Amino acid sequence: MADKTDNLLECDANLFRAAYMCAAIEETRYYLRGVHVEPHPRNGAVLVATDGHRMIVIHDETAKCKKPLIVRLDSRGIAACVPRKTHQGPRLIVDHAGIAKVPGGWLAAASCLVDGVYPDWLKVLPTNGLGNVPTSLNGRLVSDFSRIAAILQRDKA
Repeated sequence: MADKTDNLLECDANLFRAAYMCAAIEETRYYLRGVHVEPHPRNGAVLVATDGHRMIVIHDETAKCKKPLIVRLDSRGIAACVPRKTHQGPRLIVDHAGIAKVPGGWLAAASCLVDGVYPDWLKVLPTNGLGNVPTSLNGRLVSDFSRIAAILQRDKA
């Protein structure tokens, strides 16, 4: 039986914030309105978000994740995930009740877990190239990845 003091998730809050930029905003597919987090087979966790037009998959080697879950934060929670210059990047912690927090910055008032089944994101990844399929890119969606890259490169500046 799981120890109730253990958390369901602890991850790099800034990586979570980067992934959240690809989460859906429409109500119809509510299960896409958060970040799907699952344990990585070797270490850490994988953070996945998609709105059906773009998808991001981030490996957080420092994360601890007990089981697959979907986490949705409000705007204040996402704002608390921004790294501060005074210390190393913040951590996002989700306890067994689904209450999320960024220590020293934010605490959710209610569960942040989305009750739903996340699609099998591995099925949409090409396995052996794109072949002869024509590819088109939406410039606005591509520019979002530029902002995500800036978040992910924060330590390289």
